[in-house]
Amino acid sequence: MNIVSIHNLKIYAYHGCLPEEAVIGTNYKIDIDIFTDFLEAAIADNLAQTIDYVVIADIVKKEMAIQSKLIENAALRILNKIKQKYPEAQKVKIRLYKINPPANADLDAVSVCIEA
Repeated sequence: MNIVSIHNLKIYAYHGCLPEEAVIGTNYKIDIDIFTDFLEAAIADNLAQTIDYVVIADIVKKEMAIQSKLIENAALRILNKIKQKYPEAQKVKIRLYKINPPANADLDAVSVCIEA
């Protein structure tokens, strides 16, 4: 099995339970690992036979533009869209970071991780 990865995709979005988060928004970072067999693509040097990271980035941008209260919801939607677009993916793992969340604590980010 092989992995196609996207690291540190940066998005500005408006997720959160607090009303001001829907207005102000914040920065997000996404890491994605897509487990697949790309040996034939590598041999043939053919993008059509593997996972196109440009398509994945577009999926992330579109799903992150849909406002939700929980980053868990956004991560699940991204995972489902990737699996729908690339059913040959054996597993998809997403880590979604919310940078500088409104918390009564000194922290850089919070994150969720989902895989299926």
